[in-house]
Amino acid sequence: EVSVEDFWMSPMALDIRIIACDPFSALARAVLDRLFASLALAAFCLVMQAISSMLLVFSSTAPGRYFFLQRPEKLAGGATQTISCEPAANIRDLSHPARAVGISTFLEAGDSCEIGVGRGDGVGCGDCDGEMTLRDVPLRFEWDLHVNMKFLRPGRYQCTATAATVTEDPPGATIRHALALVSQPVVFDLVGNPQWAHLVVAHASSEMNRGRCSQTNAPDAPAIANGFPCWQLLQQLQYLDTEDSLREVVRLYDGLADQPGTSLLWQAISESQHQHLALQLMETKLEQPGFAASRGSVDWIANAALREQTPAAFEENVYPAVYHEQAVEVLRRYVRALGRALPNKRGAALRDSRDVYQDYAQMQFCHLEPLISAEEMKSVLAAAQPSR
Repeated sequence: EVSVEDFWMSPMALDIRIIACDPFSALARAVLDRLFASLALAAFCLVMQAISSMLLVFSSTAPGRYFFLQRPEKLAGGATQTISCEPAANIRDLSHPARAVGISTFLEAGDSCEIGVGRGDGVGCGDCDGEMTLRDVPLRFEWDLHVNMKFLRPGRYQCTATAATVTEDPPGATIRHALALVSQPVVFDLVGNPQWAHLVVAHASSEMNRGRCSQTNAPDAPAIANGFPCWQLLQQLQYLDTEDSLREVVRLYDGLADQPGTSLLWQAISESQHQHLALQLMETKLEQPGFAASRGSVDWIANAALREQTPAAFEENVYPAVYHEQAVEVLRRYVRALGRALPNKRGAALRDSRDVYQDYAQMQFCHLEPLISAEEMKSVLAAAQPSR
């Protein structure tokens, strides 16, 4: 009554090892309703150009017998649904705790700090108590693989979904035990094709320029960028994640809060597998006249530099205070680089960058003196006055 069968293989698949279907199409949903009617947990993979998604599907042929909980911690042995892929050596885990360690972890963890900074983050939810009875109509959850992991090189991959969010114990039972559900694996091949990737970047760049997808000053910029064609082009660059696509993304990114597609552009930079190149490009970008620095971009640059300079600081069970002084010096170096670039910036880029420089310069980070001396800060700001 509750089982996991083989994944649905679309007849439209170009490769029998790749399950290719648009999960948002009415046809796909109709077929899924029919084919997954007997499954408690299933998943299939969408491989379209460089975008990969999985759809987790819960259903039961015994309506009213099984219950799905949005808060699995209410179940004994409960755990949220997740997807794991192999081989792990070829995958960069974007949800790994080490990625949550930012430069502030070290800046506020000096011996003279009044507060300590731990590692990790919390996620709040205002309405997570939902409980649903599983029926023959599937309950679906889409899982975007590229939000959670980066596939670093061509080869064969195998992904499996697990969940402990379903119970057979009815509401009101003293103890409700989770059922451990494991899907059949999805196996697919990623093929390296540099020539194709280069053509995709060139096409996306041309179309984005023609459609003004990332022009902050376009009068109808928000409407343009939120349109599906522009959003799709930005996603192509984000998910492709080659050195060419990264260079194009950094070229497009101007740092202004109202730039269309700014969140996708920044994700493509900060989550790229080419972290050394991303750091080099952003170091140069920081000083360009049209780039508006932000706390987020400067923090990321400093953090990336510290990670590259001292990878041991980001290992597990490391006391952040050990690297406090080193982190402060790295940040000071980039704040000064921003200060030197201010006289060449104009308009909103100067306004935003100037504010960011001043904010950083005055911060103490557990020291008696600010990051940048008052005399140096005044001199820098005097040389970079906004035009009236």
